Amino acid sequence: MATPTADKLQTYFPSRYLTADGEALTQYSVDSADARTITDADLTQAAGYWDGAIGFFDADTATPDLQACFFHIDQFDDVTDTLTLSRDLPAVPQAGD
Repeated sequence: MATPTADKLQTYFPSRYLTADGEALTQYSVDSADARTITDADLTQAAGYWDGAIGFFDADTATPDLQACFFHIDQFDDVTDTLTLSRDLPAVPQAGD
């Protein structure tokens, strides 16, 4: 019996290699947002780079309802530097979150 491949299981690979082992993760801050999108001019990767990734807000994020909140990125637009999320966040992120 063969092991099915990821495309047949319809899975996605949520991580992006952003740091060497033992190094701190790259952190980004919200420039503007609504419940389903986050824009940050520091996101300079190619279109689709963040598609399928999992992001999170630090436990000390200024917006209390987002503290330690994880989110799934559906799509990244490199022209507008905007992440579109798979579902609404529990609160609208503020600049700097």
